[in-house]
Amino acid sequence: MLVFSNNQNSRKMETSIEKAFCNLGRTKKSEFISEHIELASSKAMANYVKDYLFDVLKDVNDDEYIAMYLREKGYTVTK
Repeated sequence: MLVFSNNQNSRKMETSIEKAFCNLGRTKKSEFISEHIELASSKAMANYVKDYLFDVLKDVNDDEYIAMYLREKGYTVTK
């Protein structure tokens, strides 16, 4: 019974955090993602990062990282 209760409370907290995140503006979301990326699973990140990908990449400030990805996909990259 206690385990169920703990799981229930944990899920409520997750829902509250998700709601709070959804209410953040675009800039605050991208800042949060950049600062706390190690806390999320890749699947969870994919759900949010797609909309903020370029903001996050701008925060990373590594053009070569982006260029490497594009080259691996077969694109020609020039600066």
